[in-house]
Amino acid sequence: MGISKKAPANLQFPAGANTTNNAVWETWADDQLTVPRQPDPAHPPKWEDRNKPLAPESITQLQLRLKVLRRGRADLLPEAIIPGGGGEVVFRNKSSFDFIITHNLFYQEGLAAAFTQGVNSGGFPSGVTLQFDPAAVELKAVYRLLGGR
Repeated sequence: MGISKKAPANLQFPAGANTTNNAVWETWADDQLTVPRQPDPAHPPKWEDRNKPLAPESITQLQLRLKVLRRGRADLLPEAIIPGGGGEVVFRNKSSFDFIITHNLFYQEGLAAAFTQGVNSGGFPSGVTLQFDPAAVELKAVYRLLGGR
């Protein structure tokens, strides 16, 4: 299945006749799921939670407006605000998501530990690498608001 085709009905929201007509990639894990603001290494993010509502207090008003326009549902917000009136959106397929979670790359201490394994005591590359599976896909876009709105 192509990633730009319409996602299956069970991944569309809201349910019923007024679905959003999301593409497959729009149902993948976003940054707010993959790299939570308050990560808990004992309870890592789960792929099954990718289309569940997020806590409203974790979003800004601009993110809320962007979500309403983009998906028609304000409680799922993948966008991260970029200074200067723009934003970034990142979606990861299951292969990419699983790699990040399995290797503890979803929180700062996990990233630091992975980096430490990849360098020697002098801070130079040691030959240890982390390599995503060839099936891993990430879709990233950076956008800017036009017209000063």
